Amino acid sequence: MATPSSLNILDLSGTYTLNHEKSTKNLGEILNVEGVGLIKRKAIELGGLTVKITHVKDAEGVEHITSANFLPGGIAGPVDKLDLDWEERRVVHEVFGAIVGRMRRTTIENLQVEGQEDKDNESLITGWTDDTVEHGVIQFFVKSDTEKNGKVWVNNETWGIEVIDGERRFARHLKVTGPTGDIIYAKMVYDYVRPL
Repeated sequence: MATPSSLNILDLSGTYTLNHEKSTKNLGEILNVEGVGLIKRKAIELGGLTVKITHVKDAEGVEHITSANFLPGGIAGPVDKLDLDWEERRVVHEVFGAIVGRMRRTTIENLQVEGQEDKDNESLITGWTDDTVEHGVIQFFVKSDTEKNGKVWVNNETWGIEVIDGERRFARHLKVTGPTGDIIYAKMVYDYVRPL
């Protein structure tokens, strides 16, 4: 189901399900590179994923996103609390293990971050609606905390609204660099289910 016309990148609050038909088919490959075990990987890849997003702005103007993830049958997954202040945070995530991440709203011209030698961010900046470009995409930059878990990967992704098959959809564009330097590009497209 398409997102309501009133929903935009300034407030993504709502309940969404991952649309496997409209998403790229390499989610399992990305999860493998990120060190996710086979059983969890298959549950996410094949079983479906529901995400409940709460998107607010505090009195200082900093945006905060809470993303609660659920597998089929309402099985609770991780709840991610994300602050769009570009401050680096180290956490132990229940799916990805020890990670280092940061998040912000930014223009599509300002996406490059250190640690990614490849300059090609075309997949991160194309396809967004005019209002997403106007207000800025949400950039999520996360990498493995190699000192703690021995894994080596970097995920640079953008979030926004995109028109797919004539309908507005919440989407995430991913550019994942694995331990050998190989880059995997992906797109996760979501169906809007309902407001919170």
